[in-house]
Amino acid sequence: MVKNLKGMFAVVLVVAMLFTFAACNGNNNNSKETSAQAPSAEVEKTQAKSHEPVTLSFVFPQGGIRDFVDVVNNKFTAENPDIKIDKLVVPDNQVVTLVQTKLATGDVPDLIFENVGAFITTYKPEDVLDLSNEPWVANLVNPEGAKVAGVVKTLPRYSAGEPLGMVYNKKIFKENNLNVPKNWQEFIRICETLKAKGITPVLMTNKDTWNTQIWPLTGFSQYLGGTDTMDKINSNQMKHADVKEFEAILGQLKELVDKGYTNKDHLSIGFDSVTAYLGEEKAAMGCYFANLIGEVPKKYPEMEENLGYFATPATDDPKMVAGGTNCYAIFARSKHPEQAKLLLRFWATDWAYNEVYKLIPGFPAMKDSTFKLNTAYQEIFDTYIKTGKMVGQYNDLVKVDAGKLMQFEQDMVAGGKTPSQVLQAWDDEFSSLMKAKKMPGF
Repeated sequence: MVKNLKGMFAVVLVVAMLFTFAACNGNNNNSKETSAQAPSAEVEKTQAKSHEPVTLSFVFPQGGIRDFVDVVNNKFTAENPDIKIDKLVVPDNQVVTLVQTKLATGDVPDLIFENVGAFITTYKPEDVLDLSNEPWVANLVNPEGAKVAGVVKTLPRYSAGEPLGMVYNKKIFKENNLNVPKNWQEFIRICETLKAKGITPVLMTNKDTWNTQIWPLTGFSQYLGGTDTMDKINSNQMKHADVKEFEAILGQLKELVDKGYTNKDHLSIGFDSVTAYLGEEKAAMGCYFANLIGEVPKKYPEMEENLGYFATPATDDPKMVAGGTNCYAIFARSKHPEQAKLLLRFWATDWAYNEVYKLIPGFPAMKDSTFKLNTAYQEIFDTYIKTGKMVGQYNDLVKVDAGKLMQFEQDMVAGGKTPSQVLQAWDDEFSSLMKAKKMPGF
């Protein structure tokens, strides 16, 4: 038996050597042709081997639909003719009901486009598939932003959601020898310098409660980063009023108003006044979304080089705050998980991302992105996002809608509440909302 095995091995070895010789000869004679015909690695990753035809159901909220969705999906199906895509477009306010019904009945879709936070606050982390072994994960700029309960379970559209922080006028800063503040004390000195020169330091538009909330929202978020405070609050082991840092941050907002560092009409104007105030240089700074650095120059082109952005200096280690980005995910009970993974690999290509960014620019999700940001956005990307100096926002961590908190904050800047009273009122409201949702601990 041993002799027979040795004889068989010898035959196999000879045959293998002959094939190797032939292959080497073929490669030497036709190297250019072989190279030209070889498919790229990126194409191989996104093309399926021949299999039975399948249809992937892909849920999209109405607000998430743009022309590029069909452009990308159609190119994928053209390259993978055995895979069809059934795009389920649902009104934004009906997505949760539809998906939860399908999960409950077992009629589970294959994929969904959602905000990453929804898989923690609305659905369950176990509802979506673990994607941590997918080839594109190593290319993510911000893998933390793709995680659900500590595991990469989403393909993010951007490396970060729209940042929240301080828009500022670079020209005004330069003319007054001012530098970007690194903490609250430096920020107050800047405000005092500008006020003394007749320049309004901080624009506020407190007619809109969502504007009022941005300073405390960013401050709360910076403090919470890396702590388990929100886990304790969400499980009723701690109250907001117990966190003295929250009270101090609300006090900062109140101090800006009380010391006259903001515009006198801050209670009577809303967000629709921001572009004119910043474009006409009526204020040096404002606490808003970063998209203003691109929006203001559309009406005031001269401001394109004059506007910059920095993290709200509410703590001694100010980090940029951003909400969870929109993302693509595969349901854990998908009937076609491998084909769904192929589709996401296609969406993860540079070509697909550029189709998205041409229409809706944002911070690139992938390290090797060829998309070019404007100067101000590139500064934010290089300073905060690439370096990891960013944190998620409080509103994505709290388990209920924070609309009432915004109203209490507006009441505070109008003189109706103290920072302590804001937190006490919010704790009462928060507890009621958590009880209504039958959350553990309440």
